[in-house]
Amino acid sequence: MDVYKFDIKHKIKDNKDLEDGTILILGKFNIFHKGHLELINYAHSIKKEKQKIGILIINEENNNFQSLSSKLQICCSLDIDFAIVAEFNFEFKSIEGDDFIKYLDKNFFVKEYITGEDFYFGKERKYQANDIVNISKAKLKMLPLKTIQNIKISSSNIKEMHELGEYNLISELVISPLSFDVNIQDTLLFWNSSIKKPHYGNYYFKLLIDDYWYHGIINFSITQNINYQLIDKNIDHLTILDQNTQIQILNVERIIINSRFDNITEDDVERTKQYFISYSNNLGNKLLE
Repeated sequence: MDVYKFDIKHKIKDNKDLEDGTILILGKFNIFHKGHLELINYAHSIKKEKQKIGILIINEENNNFQSLSSKLQICCSLDIDFAIVAEFNFEFKSIEGDDFIKYLDKNFFVKEYITGEDFYFGKERKYQANDIVNISKAKLKMLPLKTIQNIKISSSNIKEMHELGEYNLISELVISPLSFDVNIQDTLLFWNSSIKKPHYGNYYFKLLIDDYWYHGIINFSITQNINYQLIDKNIDHLTILDQNTQIQILNVERIIINSRFDNITEDDVERTKQYFISYSNNLGNKLLE
């Protein structure tokens, strides 16, 4: 998958393979969820033989509930041909809607735009999705918001669920587990202060170290500390001096409302092992040996 940087001041180079036309999916994509999957599936359903499918990702570095690398991996796994990454900075927020669409048209040979019906763009978000047809000759397809269990799937709803610790619901709404940038120093884990932690509690999680996902339980304590315990059998050799990495939160083990139970117990660890055995079986591959 090719990745392009959105830069309205410069023409995109090395885009010859897009000249047969593209289908471009627009959105902010703070969190990739199953509503976005509807947009991607529709793009594949209308794609002509030589056309390419692209996606615009607006990267708000201090408000990402999924890291950019995680989002690009998801795009690649869904057979998207190229991604355009726009940094959500002052310059981007100052772009008029007409200039925004014209830049995409000119540089990415867009034949059809696909958006959710709640998509806004341009300076001060003055433009709605249906304004695209007044600017571009490309077609436009707007899809309604998807619901699951009568819940509207949106990044804002998922963020609210995160803060409440409702990962049992989040796991039903997202394409891939929420991924967060963290810093690990031996047994200490430091959270990105620009993103709220989930509700006090214990959660099943995965930790990326040296391109390998380890599995365990993480405790977000009432005291604001973060403790974790890995359950893999091959961790005796593991030493983490100082590493910026990612974690994925998969589901909630238990919410904590009383400091008396604010810890990781042997029972929690045993439930974690059983969870990952079941998780592994559901994925169809063995995570623990």
